[in-house]
Amino acid sequence: MEVQGAITLDHIGLMVTAAIKGLGIAYVSAATAKAALAAGELVPVLADWTPPFPGHHLYYPSHRLVPAALRTFIDVLREIDRQDYPADRRI
Repeated sequence: MEVQGAITLDHIGLMVTAAIKGLGIAYVSAATAKAALAAGELVPVLADWTPPFPGHHLYYPSHRLVPAALRTFIDVLREIDRQDYPADRRI
């Protein structure tokens, strides 16, 4: 299906903003649009066909000495999961 449109974005924050302003549909995670959904600024579309998101997954070598940058990245992902996903879906 060919779709005519005036805007294409690759930044999820801008996608949500554009959808709020009525410029189109944004395909983003529920966590990304959580505030706009809660405020009633956005509504889910095709919810019956939306795949569940089981949470973030990260695979890395299990060395005893994890580089500081990787350790920080892992900690950030865990914090995001604590804020956005139920306890049974966290990494």
